[in-house]
Amino acid sequence: MRIPLFLAVAVGASSPAYAGFSVHEWGTFTSLVGADGSIQQGMFGEDEQLPQFVHNFGERPPNSAPPPPSRSPSSPAPACPGAPKLPCEFLIGQTITQKMETPVVYFYSDEPLVVNFSVSFPKGIISQSFPKATRWLPHAEPGVAFENGYASYAIQILKGESQAGAIPPVNKDNIYSHARNVASNLIRAGGETERFIFYRGLGNFNSELHSTSTGNSLKFVNNGDTIPAVFLLSTDGNGRGNILSLGQMSSAEVRNIPADTVSNLQLSPVDDFLPAARSLLHGALMNAGLFSDEATAMLDTWEHGYLKTPGLRVLYVLNPREVERILPANISPVPDTFSRAFIGRLEILLDSQEALLLQQIEEQQEDFSVGTLGRMAYPTLMRIRERARSQGRLTATLDKTIDALIQKIQ
Repeated sequence: MRIPLFLAVAVGASSPAYAGFSVHEWGTFTSLVGADGSIQQGMFGEDEQLPQFVHNFGERPPNSAPPPPSRSPSSPAPACPGAPKLPCEFLIGQTITQKMETPVVYFYSDEPLVVNFSVSFPKGIISQSFPKATRWLPHAEPGVAFENGYASYAIQILKGESQAGAIPPVNKDNIYSHARNVASNLIRAGGETERFIFYRGLGNFNSELHSTSTGNSLKFVNNGDTIPAVFLLSTDGNGRGNILSLGQMSSAEVRNIPADTVSNLQLSPVDDFLPAARSLLHGALMNAGLFSDEATAMLDTWEHGYLKTPGLRVLYVLNPREVERILPANISPVPDTFSRAFIGRLEILLDSQEALLLQQIEEQQEDFSVGTLGRMAYPTLMRIRERARSQGRLTATLDKTIDALIQKIQ
């Protein structure tokens, strides 16, 4: 077992130093859920610019030959503007319902150590990474199915801060920079130095927490193991919002949230909302096994997405068994402890909201402001199309209008 030394450590963070070897990881799975509970296709958009040094699935060396033509898509090609740094030929024809965002893996060791770390993503691919993985599957070929993802890293865990200058510089305002404010060991892999392993992914699977909506009401069903913590949030994009802790949900539990509860999520001023929301989430992440500075780094990274992006969403702490089913990982040598704290982020479309959006698009047609849908524009438009189809309202004109709005996504 690790023996806490409670000594001051590097970078002024709050993690205690330990004797032994420990690994901590955090990340987010983001999806958009329709009022009928359907998880939406097109979850490839992002609004955070990552550093140029991050490696991307399918990246080609400068001046390399262009790739061969891609397969004919089985469905309309997704709009590539706003997509991650992934060539369009890889997105065509894919079903992407989950965006695995910014998992980072921290390593703690009181001695220099050589470690092999690998992670599998059976229902998706690893789309970005730093340092670059030693092995990265599947091979990046146009038309490759987004499944059976895998990345492995041969890393050296360094002792001390003598190699800190080798970390590639990042603007302090870049979303990537926050994850460095943690007192983990530096690591080196393939000649690249960082304070963690960073990776992202794109996948297709259902969350174990299922959500449906009637009018303004919500119904949640836990189709998996006990969920340690669930939070319902509403934000307006101007810093105001509210958060409601729903506590723990046991396996198979059903939770109904009445319409008046949802409607009465009064938007508190930013100075009240942000500290309260961060405190609740920080405690939940520490209960999931993170150190205090790790939890702070995660919240700093995702404050905009979690707490400032307008909309209604659910954040829940995944049961460790759900994390392992979605994203099995292997570490050699085996650490004394391996803590994985993942947040499921469900962007919620209320039944009443879908009805209003459909009406607006029917009336405004191509004058509808697609920018108001933010990074969720593509999956939201996919859901509105399906709602119109299910209600017998998908005319040729409306279908063409939605296609035209997709082309406007930035």
